[in-house]
Amino acid sequence: MVVGCVTVAALVFSFAYVTQNNRNMQKLKTKYPWLSVIILFMASYFLLRLFASIIVFMFGIALPITAILLHACLRMRNMKNKINSKIEFIGVKRTPMGLFLEAIGMEEESGS
Repeated sequence: MVVGCVTVAALVFSFAYVTQNNRNMQKLKTKYPWLSVIILFMASYFLLRLFASIIVFMFGIALPITAILLHACLRMRNMKNKINSKIEFIGVKRTPMGLFLEAIGMEEESGS
């Protein structure tokens, strides 16, 4: 909603600026006032549809991918983690997920 208000306000202000500084636009605006309203409505509709598509892409696709990549970059892969993975692979220490998979009859994936 904020994006829509900002978009319409920017269009109105830019249209007012253009019509004040351009003699031909002033004549058009005074001769056909309804045409300026139609131009504003059409430009607003086009830009709001464009911004809606961009916002859907940003929050629906780009944000989750960014979160996944950020998590992968900041994940701590130290020696303790590698030793624990090998211990779990051998079977000396059982994890809660390993116990759950065993209880439902699935096999635990082997670590690398």
